[in-house]
Amino acid sequence: MTIRVLVSLGLLGLLAMALYGAALTKDTPALPVEAESVATAEAKVFERGLLWRKEVERDEKAMRLSLDRLDKAIALIADDNLNGERLTIVELRAVVRQMQRRTPEVAAAHKEARADTLRYGETLCEAAPVLSAAAKRFEDYAADEPYEELRDDYRLWSESFRAIAEKYLQQETLVGPTVETITDNLDFVERVDTQLKRVEALLEIVPEESAETEEFLSRLAAYVRSFADFRERLRSLHGRTTGQRLEQEAEQPAVKITVTSLKADARQKTFAQDKPLLLPQSLSALSNVPAVRREAWSPIPTPDISFTSERAKPEPRVNPRKAEARATTQRRAERFAGVWAAPDSNFEIVLERSGDDLLASIGRRGVVTEVSGRLRQRGEADSFVAERLVYTFASGESVDLAGTVLTFTDDGHASVTGVRYGFATRSDKVVRLGLQNYELRRVR
Repeated sequence: MTIRVLVSLGLLGLLAMALYGAALTKDTPALPVEAESVATAEAKVFERGLLWRKEVERDEKAMRLSLDRLDKAIALIADDNLNGERLTIVELRAVVRQMQRRTPEVAAAHKEARADTLRYGETLCEAAPVLSAAAKRFEDYAADEPYEELRDDYRLWSESFRAIAEKYLQQETLVGPTVETITDNLDFVERVDTQLKRVEALLEIVPEESAETEEFLSRLAAYVRSFADFRERLRSLHGRTTGQRLEQEAEQPAVKITVTSLKADARQKTFAQDKPLLLPQSLSALSNVPAVRREAWSPIPTPDISFTSERAKPEPRVNPRKAEARATTQRRAERFAGVWAAPDSNFEIVLERSGDDLLASIGRRGVVTEVSGRLRQRGEADSFVAERLVYTFASGESVDLAGTVLTFTDDGHASVTGVRYGFATRSDKVVRLGLQNYELRRVR
């Protein structure tokens, strides 16, 4: 009897639990399969957008590193041996070999930059639609969101994804011209490499000193020109790659390159001086990179070369502070005007007042045959720094004192502090010298 009662109670309990569970199921229905798949798809869209953004940034970094490597490879071509040297047969052979060894590196850098730029363009094409879809999805989220604060967050995400997608589409249009220019550069480099190999082989059969050497050297002047033109043309092409425009040839100073035999007189040829090359940090900067400007220094056709400090641009309105600074500079210029020289030196610095500026010229004495360069005023009115300061001696050797700082004091003295500079000889042996704390005294 007791067992039957217990069994009955158990059955009643199970029935009650079943009925209660049915009631719960009716009040809270399960999530439909379609809604669950939509939520998963939305999460995947957001995740894919972030992944594509990271992939684009990765490929952009790889392309930028490749362009940096290409920039460094091109910079190696600008060799000082081609500037201001009297090239003999021996030296000309060394220059040709040196350039021939560098062209494979330049070609390899072009190929790597082209491949990375193509990969970057492909990533941009694939990433832009994904990010546009993510922007559209967040717009839908914003439309369905009843709370304004959350709605604004959705819209902010949508605008962010849309801006990134538009940026990628704009950058993608620049990839094609960039790849074409790099390809043109690569073809030119490979052709020059072939020319260098042929010239190198030709130079091996030419005697260093013979009756035919002089005649042969006159033909080689054209090849020396081609070496300089190679450097200039490659940099010009690469400048177009980066959206930059270099200055016209007429605005640039010229340097002289002389080809001569060991005993013959000089046969001079003049070529354009090297121009600077600057790469943008990313492809996104290609469309708005400003033109590269370089202030040229012009030697005066006298034994003295004049330098002038940078002149401030005229202001439309008078600034009291600037007016006072100009007046102070003028007063100090009048006080320091005169001729200054270092003890036992072979040069002297002449300071003259010209309006609000202090003009400096360096006169030659002793073995110095030419001085060229440019001084500019530093932050202090009594301090000047040499951007370029080259001394050429009677032997043909030269010393560059770029970085020399001249500071004038009220007690009639001036200190000259310089950086280390190189002393180059025709045999390319370099002796390191230092210029530290020379004192100038007024001599007249």
